[in-house]
Amino acid sequence: MKKTIAVLVQEIWSDYIKEALKGIFEYFRNTDYNVLLVQVRLETFEQDTFGLQYMSGIKLLETKAVDCVIVGSPTFCSHITPEELTKYLEPIQNKKIVSLSIPLKLNNTVRTRVSCKNAYLEFVRHVIAKHGAKKFAFMGVESEKSIEAKERLDAFKLALKENKVKFDENEIYYGEFVVDSAYNALKEKIKSKNDVKFDTIFAANDAMAFGCISYLTELGLRVPQDVRVIGFDDIDSAKDAEIPLATINQQIEEQGNTVAFLADQFVNGVKVPSETTIDVKAICRESAGCKTNTKKKQLYLDGSEYSDSKGNAIKPDVLSYELQFNKIFSLLDSTRSEETLKDLYDKLSVILKWLEINFFVVVLYDEPISTGKDEIIDLPETAKMVFCVDKKRNLELVDVEYKFNLAESYLPKELFGNVSYHYSYQPIFYGNVQYGYLIGVVEDQTISLSSTFLKIICNEISQAYKYTKVLEEKDVLEKKNSSFLTNSTRDELTGLMNLPGLLKYGTDSIRLSLQMQNEGLVLTSDIDYLKKINSTYGHVLGDKAILAQAEILQRTFRNNDMIARIEGDKFAIVAPGVSIKDFDEIKSRYIKMSLEVQNDFHLPFTVTCSFGFAQFTKDNFDLGKLIKEAEDLRNS
Repeated sequence: MKKTIAVLVQEIWSDYIKEALKGIFEYFRNTDYNVLLVQVRLETFEQDTFGLQYMSGIKLLETKAVDCVIVGSPTFCSHITPEELTKYLEPIQNKKIVSLSIPLKLNNTVRTRVSCKNAYLEFVRHVIAKHGAKKFAFMGVESEKSIEAKERLDAFKLALKENKVKFDENEIYYGEFVVDSAYNALKEKIKSKNDVKFDTIFAANDAMAFGCISYLTELGLRVPQDVRVIGFDDIDSAKDAEIPLATINQQIEEQGNTVAFLADQFVNGVKVPSETTIDVKAICRESAGCKTNTKKKQLYLDGSEYSDSKGNAIKPDVLSYELQFNKIFSLLDSTRSEETLKDLYDKLSVILKWLEINFFVVVLYDEPISTGKDEIIDLPETAKMVFCVDKKRNLELVDVEYKFNLAESYLPKELFGNVSYHYSYQPIFYGNVQYGYLIGVVEDQTISLSSTFLKIICNEISQAYKYTKVLEEKDVLEKKNSSFLTNSTRDELTGLMNLPGLLKYGTDSIRLSLQMQNEGLVLTSDIDYLKKINSTYGHVLGDKAILAQAEILQRTFRNNDMIARIEGDKFAIVAPGVSIKDFDEIKSRYIKMSLEVQNDFHLPFTVTCSFGFAQFTKDNFDLGKLIKEAEDLRNS
């Protein structure tokens, strides 16, 4: 199989990682490498129960087909420490690893290093000399949460020291790398504009700088006339903001290009340095007091020309964005129906063509794997490819079972050993159960958009998988149900189940329904005026009334509803997926069916009944208690 460079990141939604990925994919664009993007997700909040499912992507990288792993370490280390990240990466510790920016204590690991010392020195010197800055503050992130934030704070302090500026440590504010956090960090300590003791504040990233601007202007201060604000990153919105943001451009795309180059050298046996340094560059804009003339070429503070690959790129128009959102909405609508895996496979080819996905593979495990508490799942030794579309080679395999060894490769080597693509991986799971994964390539789309498409399709596959298994279990259950005709669960008069039969098979039906996230009803009924029928027409017609009631109920309810004669003229029904609001419709259908049966059975009377019902839920599923609850309602 051709060499594979895996790129491991914690989500891909930040401007930082999107720019880094741009540099990585651009480097490998015309090479013969496979590039496998694996997005994982840390459980960053208590209710996030799916993080471990995504983290299983790390285990996939153990396969022999992966030659080197580029780790987008900053995407992890804004939530966890480098030591904790190293622990997560233990399954791949013997792989060649290139870390973006953060040092990792693993075998065969090299990294890029961003040096911000000169940029901070230039910026501090500039705002002092050109804009009269005297009192400084810093909006950062606590060092134990981010090694990068610590490096930036240290470089900022050193720049002040070299410019002979005394710094008050109380003017360090701590938040997270997001707008709201910086806003709240200032708000907590500064109650009015008179409390602001600084005239210049540096922030550890651009998002935090925007948070500072938001709160300072809310206090009635002007940026930059009263307070200058400088960020770090030079994200897309920095130059286009209402007040263009002065910032430090950390050459993110170049960082991505550099880690890709190092990975290329690494896997080909070229000796690479343990650290490769990239210098960041300061760029002054209006938030620091510099006037930005868009008609002239913009310069970094060191005098070099400001190259904005983002700004020079052709931006998609509004219609293009609307088209992509329309695709997302339509794709979401397609997940609303219950369908089997076979039905889904039949329509997937059409969906993929519409989404312009030219390569797509579904891999399932032989058996689903449940995730334990705080444990990343171990992948099985083998898996099976069940679906494949490869437009480049006119290859389409639908509803197949092509087994291969996961320890050797993430795709069957026999089919894909001589091709190279830029892939994206997504796990297929439902709740705490993982069924497999998909590998997809979306061309001419942004990575975030392609990931959205793949995640939605993953959800649809997992639902179809679960629905298929429920139907298979139901088929087994129906075969079991047929056996009650010849055993003790059969009611001799009507041929329906008796009470023991319903308690056994009805309980299974409720369990399967709840597995599909469907609640339902348990109903009971007894025939009106049966004693009068017996006394007027005799017990023969009384028994015929019971038989008629059995027939009416079978015509009223669905094939998958379970009907039983539980005692005398009393019947009970388990109806999955039926809600209380359906009850009036059930009664109307019963009345209609009763008239039909009266005619078919040539009865001199109309059979009617009274109903009671109880709703089964995940918290109320004991069938015996539900029958009693329905009976109590009917008798009330």
